[in-house]
Amino acid sequence: MRILPFMSANSHLSRLRQSLNAASTVGALATGLESSGFGLALLCFCLPFLQPVPTPGLSTPVGLLLLLLGLQVGGGSSSLRLPRFVADAPVSPRVAEAIAGAAIPFFRFTERWTRPRWPWLSQRRPAIGATIACMALVLMLPIPLPFSNSLSAGPIALFALGLLEDDGIFIGAAFAASALGLLYHLAIFRLGVGAAQRIWIG
Repeated sequence: MRILPFMSANSHLSRLRQSLNAASTVGALATGLESSGFGLALLCFCLPFLQPVPTPGLSTPVGLLLLLLGLQVGGGSSSLRLPRFVADAPVSPRVAEAIAGAAIPFFRFTERWTRPRWPWLSQRRPAIGATIACMALVLMLPIPLPFSNSLSAGPIALFALGLLEDDGIFIGAAFAASALGLLYHLAIFRLGVGAAQRIWIG
């Protein structure tokens, strides 16, 4: 996978906005982001979920898209490839607005921190792709609880930044955040199973 030269947060934000304004379908948006690599594409599609309240109706289809991207990252693909039914899906104004609205504060937060470092970790593509795919699967689950989406999308956003800037520290933080997110969802699952058992057993 090609690593991009260092770009400022404003440069990434500008490209993201241009792609959103020009895209009418997911395929067109992916094409517009391709020159910025998988990192910006991953970041683009997980931004709407970086909020405490789950985004209704988006987690399953966007989670599927993130899953496909994660598998491609892990497989060492050099370009984005989407199934036709995903590529032809429209990008609604609501989704575009959610992405753009989340991108501004996100890039403002990260612009002082990202830079190329720890390449031995940022180049672990199989592990990165597998973890992204795992978090995307969790994102697809219909869990109407606060932080359920953000704890799945947050690690993917950190992976995206690490891939964009070849930043191993962000990759390491993404692995740690993924572990925390999985523990959270495992705890929710165990609580749900325990509650169901108490109801059935009485």
